Amino acid sequence: MKKETFVALLALVLGIYACQQPMQGTAQEAVPEEKVAKIIAEIALAEGAVSALTGFKRDSFVHSYYKQIYEINGITLEDYEKYLRILANDTERLEGVVKKAEQYLKDKQPAPTAQDSIPKK
Repeated sequence: MKKETFVALLALVLGIYACQQPMQGTAQEAVPEEKVAKIIAEIALAEGAVSALTGFKRDSFVHSYYKQIYEINGITLEDYEKYLRILANDTERLEGVVKKAEQYLKDKQPAPTAQDSIPKK
C-alpha cells in the first residue's frame, strides 16, 4: 500500500473520531501505543486487500477483517476508538504511533528477490 494511501486512511479515521464527543480524562492515560500502531497498520493492509472490491462483497470482507484484527490483538472496537480519541488530542504521541505503524508496514514487506531486479519488457 502506498504511503499516501495509508496517510489518507489514517487522516480519515482520526478525523471521524476527532469529531465525536471529547473523552473524559487526559491524554496521559495509558494507551498501548505499540498495539494501536499494529492495529492501524493491519487495518491499512486490510483496506489494501479489499481495494478492488465494491459493494456488499467489499463491506462484508471489511467487516470480517476488522473483527479479526480486533480479536487477534485482544481489543474491542470501543477501546480502540477510545485510544484513537485520546491520541487525537496529543499530536506528538500520535505522530509516534503513526511512525510505528509505518515501520510495521515496512517490516511486513517481503524482501526483494533476484527476480525483482530483472527489468520487465
